[in-house]
Amino acid sequence: MTPDIRKFIDDSRAVCEKAIAGPWQAVRDGSVCVRNARGDSLIIDKGVTDANRAFIAHARTALPAALDIIEKQATRLSIIEIFMDR
Repeated sequence: MTPDIRKFIDDSRAVCEKAIAGPWQAVRDGSVCVRNARGDSLIIDKGVTDANRAFIAHARTALPAALDIIEKQATRLSIIEIFMDR
């Protein structure tokens, strides 16, 4: 795995780990917020569109999943490169 891919994964995971645990759902209940399964809420500015709230909620679980895929594929590629260099 190249250093730039490793750094991207590590930096992105650090951001995910600092956020309220997911999964999140975009809801409207008088205020505009994103709520996770445990009931933790993150209030979002009232000017945010429904599409943007949905994106924020989706990204909470999609980014960690995408990082898992990137890490797995980068590791596989590194293994293939090792065998091709022989």
